[in-house]
Amino acid sequence: MRYISLLLVLIALFLVSACDRFDHDFETLDFKAELFTPMQSAMEHPEDLSALMAFYADDYVHNAATKADREQFFHSLFTLYGEDIVLVPALQAYNHHNQSLTWELRVFDPDMEPGLLAVIPFNDEKVLKVGDSWKLYGNRIADLEQGTKRRMVFETFTFTTCPNCPQVENVLHGLASLYPTQFSYLEYHFNDPLAIPATAQTFGYYGFSVMPATILNGEAKVIGGDPIHLETIRNAAEGYLNTSAVFLLEDIQTTFTAGTGLVGSLNLEVPDNSKETDLNLRFHLIERSSATTNSIGNACTNVVLASGKLDISEHDLNLPINFSLPFTGSLPSDAALIIFVQKMPSPWADNAPILNAREIDLAGI
Repeated sequence: MRYISLLLVLIALFLVSACDRFDHDFETLDFKAELFTPMQSAMEHPEDLSALMAFYADDYVHNAATKADREQFFHSLFTLYGEDIVLVPALQAYNHHNQSLTWELRVFDPDMEPGLLAVIPFNDEKVLKVGDSWKLYGNRIADLEQGTKRRMVFETFTFTTCPNCPQVENVLHGLASLYPTQFSYLEYHFNDPLAIPATAQTFGYYGFSVMPATILNGEAKVIGGDPIHLETIRNAAEGYLNTSAVFLLEDIQTTFTAGTGLVGSLNLEVPDNSKETDLNLRFHLIERSSATTNSIGNACTNVVLASGKLDISEHDLNLPINFSLPFTGSLPSDAALIIFVQKMPSPWADNAPILNAREIDLAGI
């Protein structure tokens, strides 16, 4: 019995020693000095983000956002708030069980008091030490389900030589990178090589204006690309976040035939006894990154290649909805379908809400 007691004491001492040694190692992790302070220094150079992106692993993925998406997100912050902003990454928590960080990015305007413009959270980002430096790997979630969340769609009207349009395009792309399950955008070109005939009809519905003109989920228009307008776009997007969708687009099937275009079908789940007037299904074939560049030499993104609309006000919504989208060109490797349900009363008066949308990759179709 004495030997058993002695053995139990030794085991207990070992466990206490092991826990103390682990806690000691954990306590020596100084993420502020080893990761966030050097990251903040790298954030001081908006003209060259290569030093900042070195803190992100090449296979980084976080809620379907890649390393390239994260770089675009930082560019969009500088576009939105200006290159004089101060970015401060701050640790919130460290989970030693799965080696992940929860941190937030605080955006400050040094010329304002108190100057805090935004706080952007990043949850459960896996972090590993590679050599002498830490690298972020994201939460490793590469594919997200939209579920019952409402996806918003912002539509911007632009042209390739527009001097103020790239700022808007940058912010929209940043929002899509930050909220991949809830934000989509369409880039309609007008009077340039990327223009399509349907653009004039869509632009006309919302009211022709100078460009850039951005429609915020069918319910407001922002004209211009100055910082105030960019902030309006960003705030509007955040206002739609985490809202539940009443209409669900389900069982989407698509087939593409070269020289003919896209045909498809879907089921629309609606509330019981719902009967909406002016209800339309709109569908768009887009190229996520075009070989054509904008006025500052960046690739045009989410360019609308073909656009269609179907009035479904009188459709029996218990039955599948069939749609077709003529397109005689070849399907780009990064093509996608953005399809949504929208109330479209006429005339438009900030009263055409997009009720829900889906964004479908068409690669390999």
